[in-house]
Amino acid sequence: MAKASKREPPEGRLVSDTSLPSRYATDSLLLLPRDPRSIFYLWELSSACIGAAPPEAGIYLCSDDGTALRLDGSLSSGIGSGYVEALEPGRRYWLELLHGDGTRASPPLRSREVNLPPEAPTERGDHKRAQIPFSAPLARFATPRRAQEGAHEQGALERPADGARRLIGSSELLAKGRGEKS
Repeated sequence: MAKASKREPPEGRLVSDTSLPSRYATDSLLLLPRDPRSIFYLWELSSACIGAAPPEAGIYLCSDDGTALRLDGSLSSGIGSGYVEALEPGRRYWLELLHGDGTRASPPLRSREVNLPPEAPTERGDHKRAQIPFSAPLARFATPRRAQEGAHEQGALERPADGARRLIGSSELLAKGRGEKS
């Protein structure tokens, strides 16, 4: 069994000024879903990209339904961030650098697509997973025999008529599917 040992920090001098740069001179577009109806955006453009873009170009939030919303901010600042709210839940969105007439910039600059979650939980149950409350002792669900068989990794929880839960292995699941008794 490995032992934990305390390590001394590496020797060296401490740097008193550890401020991060305000810009990284890269071209990047980032979207992060906040909730089913809003997205956080962040963009940064290098001076080369800003110089190559026509004056009417802008950063747009695009959707899979074909709409494009121009985000506030001038490209000349080189950086922008904020939230867009009142969006449609369950849709796919991305940021894109577009010219004023809606044509793509050259070279094209586009963020990864993100999906907003649905407004409410789905009705579809997940038959591949079982929930075990955190307060439940796990030893109750995986006996040593079942652990050796790997049932804890490939099994499922079953709730018999008496209401007790037990872990069943994949071979028992297959037998149940064929109508055999285990």
